[in-house]
Amino acid sequence: MPISYQPIQNAILAANNWQLVSGSVDQTIRRWNLQTCECTQMTGHTGIVYSIAMSASIPKEIVFSGSFDESIKVWNLETEHCFLSMRSPRPYEGMQITKVKGLTQAQKLTLKALGAVEN
Repeated sequence: MPISYQPIQNAILAANNWQLVSGSVDQTIRRWNLQTCECTQMTGHTGIVYSIAMSASIPKEIVFSGSFDESIKVWNLETEHCFLSMRSPRPYEGMQITKVKGLTQAQKLTLKALGAVEN
C-alpha cells in the first residue's frame, strides 16, 4: 500500500529509542524505524488520530491511539495489529426514536448523532 503523507498531529519516541510512532490527519498511525528510515502504517481509525501514548509500565511494543472518531485503540507494534478498540457510549446510545412524535428533522438528526436509532 503506498503511504500517503499527511500532516502529523503527534509523535512519540518508543522506549527502544529506534522507533518513532506518529498519529496523522489521514487517520493512520505510522511506525518510523529510525535505523532503516522505513515507515509502515496502521489503519483502523475513521477520524484524525490526535493522540499517541505509550506506558513505561507495560510492554514496549504496546501503543495507544486516540481519534476524533471517539475511540481509543490499543496496538501491538510488532504485529501492527489493533487488538482492542474502546469507545465511550454516547448519551442516547440505542434510544429508539421511531415512534416519537413532535421532533423536528433537526432534532432527530441531533439525537442520531448522539446515538439514537430510527428504523
